Order: sequence, then C-alpha cells, then structure tokens
Amino acid sequence: MEQVRAALVFFPLKEKVEQVQPFGQGHINETFRVTTAKQEWLLQAVNTSVFQHPEIIEAHLQLLLKHNTKLFVPHVLSKERTYHITAGGKVWRLQQFMQNTYAPDGCNDDQRKEVVKGIAAFTQSVHGLSLSDFRPTIPKFHDLSDRLLQYEKAKAADPLHRLKSAKAIVEKLDQWKGIANRFEGLVRKGLPLRIVHNDAKSTNVLLHQNDNRFAKVIDLDTAGPGYLLFDFGDLLRSMLPDVRENASVNKVNISRERAKQMQAVFLDECGNLLSPLEQETLGFGGLYMTYLMALRFFTDYLMGDIYYRVNHPNENLDRATNQCAVLEGMLEVSIG
Repeated sequence: MEQVRAALVFFPLKEKVEQVQPFGQGHINETFRVTTAKQEWLLQAVNTSVFQHPEIIEAHLQLLLKHNTKLFVPHVLSKERTYHITAGGKVWRLQQFMQNTYAPDGCNDDQRKEVVKGIAAFTQSVHGLSLSDFRPTIPKFHDLSDRLLQYEKAKAADPLHRLKSAKAIVEKLDQWKGIANRFEGLVRKGLPLRIVHNDAKSTNVLLHQNDNRFAKVIDLDTAGPGYLLFDFGDLLRSMLPDVRENASVNKVNISRERAKQMQAVFLDECGNLLSPLEQETLGFGGLYMTYLMALRFFTDYLMGDIYYRVNHPNENLDRATNQCAVLEGMLEVSIG
C-alpha cells in the first residue's frame, strides 16, 4: 500500500486518508477504494502493458469531462493539472467514489433498459465531438481480422500444449471466420466511423441503488474511434446471457425478444443520429463482439493467460467456452 499512498500525495485531497482497500474485480487495471473523513475515492493504477500510451487516455479524458460534466464520474485533477500522474513506476488517476450506485453484473429487464439508456446517452454526448481529436488507446482493439491472426499464431505456437484439450472450441471458432468478412463488407458499404465507448458492457454503467435508474458511464480508457455496432454488440453480449462470463457452459438460452427490446430502447434514445446502415447492423454487433471475445479469451488461454487475470488455470478456457455458447445461442434465434 505504500505505492498507493505515495500516489495520493499528487492529488489535492483536503482530508487525511483513513483507509485504503483493493476494490472490484476488473480484468485489467488495479483499483483501490480510498476513504477520508467525509469522502470516498477510487484510485486506479493504469495497466500500461495494455494501455501503452496513457497520454492518449489523458487527452480523451480532458475532452470528455469538459464536454459533459453530468454523464461521467468526476475525476480529480492532480497538482500538475492532469488527471494522470506517474509515481513508483505506475500511472495513477483518482476519481470520486459514487455513493449509492452500482454496476450491474447480471440484469433484469429494468436494469437492462437503463444500461442501454446509458450507452445511448454516451452516443448522444460524443456525437458533438470531433473524431479527429480521438485516437485508438489500444491499436486494433476490435479489429477482428487482427484477432484472427493472433489466434492462428497462438495455435501454431501452443507454448503450453493446451491446444489438444480444446479441439471442440477450435472447430467452432474456425467455422465462424466469415463474421470478419461480413464486417469488412459493411465497412466497404460505408459503415461510419465514430467515437464509441469500445467497452460497453453492463458493468461499465452505474445505476442508482434506490430506483435502478441510469446514473453514470464509467471506464473511459477505451473510448475513441470505432463503429457503433461495437458498443451495441457488447451490450447484447454482456446482457442477453443468463450466466456469468466465466461460467463454463455449453448451452446458453438467448431471448430474441429481449434483444429486440434492447434495440428499441437504443433507437428510441439516439436513433436519429444513426445512419440506416448502422440501424440495420446493430444486431450483427452481437455476433461480432461475442466472436471477437471468444477469440481473445481462447488466444490468451493458449498463450498462458498473459492478458486477462485468472483465478484458476482454465478460467480463460471457461470464458471462451461461454462465449461460444452465447454466439451459438444468438445464431439459433437469428440475432444479427
């Protein structure tokens, strides 16, 4: 905790820090809950192995937080007037802890509607910003062709000899490669590039505890250029299944009606900003993002769990199995 307390010195807190505790179950960044006499904060150490250019995130935060002061959680400017500082070899930022809110992990119909409203609000808000001011914080983050290339390289390398025990998943992942070709065809047709969240899952939206209404959009590290089907696809991927992402299951029941309800809410909130092609391809985003995540989890499993944190040796394999089941469920009910 010495590193954490050393980082806090760079931020102008008015009260003495009383307690610091690890917080959350994030895959990438380290997060700590900081308690003072009258306030609580979240201190994050940015994973610079993943986000190798935190100065890009800084520039984006400066733009986003200035543009909309209500949609996002307030961040604390350091004594250097930046949101990020470097201390102890790590990059840190501090934000307000939002009392009486929560990030839903598993949603009922009311929660699902409010999460969709939150990402729609993000879409509306950033529509007025210039795309030229934003750069990818992780190059090729949602580039399915590149993820397929990494997947093929991982299969060829197989450093831990894990491939032989996962032939069933490989067969499924190989048969869905046409999803990448379909996406590339949409881009050629004129699918517009815009500013998107790029990690629009349910746990990145805060709801009020008292009435489950939308409160804030969080985790802006990946915000930047992308396609709207990335965000809506991640909503479908994260909220249609009735099982957690790390549950190893071979069958997931997917509700087409639920997907239609989510799309109706999204279009009602921000459909006037979308091109006809964007509106037509929202459902396809579910296939695209679920397949991409299945590839990412399985590739990481083959390479020795070097990207995602795992609690046991087969967790990334379980996640990949889960995403394959979700994708099959979507295809069965003709989503996308």
